[in-house]
Amino acid sequence: MGFVGKMRGVWARRFAVAALAAATLPGLIGVAGGSATAGAFSRPGLPVEYLMVPSAGMGKDIKIQFESGGAGAPALYLLDGLRAQDDFNGWDINTAAFEWYNGSVKATGSAAVGLSMAGSAALTLSIYHPDQFIYASSLSGFLNLSEGWWPGLVNTSMGDAGGYKSKDMWGPSSDPAWKRNDPMVNIAQLVSNNTRIWIYCGNGTPNELGGNNINAKFLESFTLRTNKTFQENYIAAGGRNGVFNFPDAGTHDWGYWGSQLQQMKPDIQRVLGATPTT
Repeated sequence: MGFVGKMRGVWARRFAVAALAAATLPGLIGVAGGSATAGAFSRPGLPVEYLMVPSAGMGKDIKIQFESGGAGAPALYLLDGLRAQDDFNGWDINTAAFEWYNGSVKATGSAAVGLSMAGSAALTLSIYHPDQFIYASSLSGFLNLSEGWWPGLVNTSMGDAGGYKSKDMWGPSSDPAWKRNDPMVNIAQLVSNNTRIWIYCGNGTPNELGGNNINAKFLESFTLRTNKTFQENYIAAGGRNGVFNFPDAGTHDWGYWGSQLQQMKPDIQRVLGATPTT
């Protein structure tokens, strides 16, 4: 709760929902609660639970989507994007993630995977909590949030998503919180932690996976520059524990993120010491 507690106002609720709505690999923690059939994408019968977790920062309970793998199992935290819904996790609505990651694992570390604005959040979790998050992935993430016009772009996006303000999250652009939550600024710590990372970004050109619309194409092509710069800086800092995928196609859309989640599954299983599942 300490990491989330550093955020301010209404955006803290958004991050809490994103960071804790977890499809596990397959477990997060041993929590008592009644099993329920998922009402979104998950097929009937999956052991998906909906837990209401108290949030000190928001002064209310936050709905968490959870699939247990048993006591001591490591977890895969699936972080939703800016337009996360309050009813179900976007990964469940738009992909089969809760079915892809379902099996037995042993008790080692955890992984965090974030898309879009949550890509930087996944990396930041691993930067400040390296023992808990030994694996972090950013899919089409914004990886230099304190740079130049990025704070303004984030504020505009948050306003468009529901009238939110970035100053309620990290204060004005001069506030140290922006750099604290900027993976590019904190690459040295990420390298020192030796976190396994998986970075993906398309080039804005759609293929058979979809996303052939102006917004999806523009966002992805615009984001690619900071992802490539991140790769260069990571290698220059001595980083040798990363996968960087910059294919010749891909837009800001769920089809590509779901495909990457499937592709990284063997890598996550290897790093977390998981028993391979089908």
